[in-house]
Amino acid sequence: NTLIQESEIKKFDLVCIDAEGYDWSILQQINLTELEVKMLIIEYDGVNEQHFIDFCLKHNMHLRNKTVTNLIFTV
Repeated sequence: NTLIQESEIKKFDLVCIDAEGYDWSILQQINLTELEVKMLIIEYDGVNEQHFIDFCLKHNMHLRNKTVTNLIFTV
């Protein structure tokens, strides 16, 4: 929240999170709707994929693709 509050940018077309195991923790702190995120790419460990999907669905984002290590969501 501090990063967003201190930034002049309040809307993001793309958010990419790759934080070596802290991805889920970071994602939960971001209001994707408020920031009008259009695409999210997030690293995941292949476990608890549904947590990411459920969270993003609450922000009207849908899983469009996935790789071995990334989930890709768009509005």
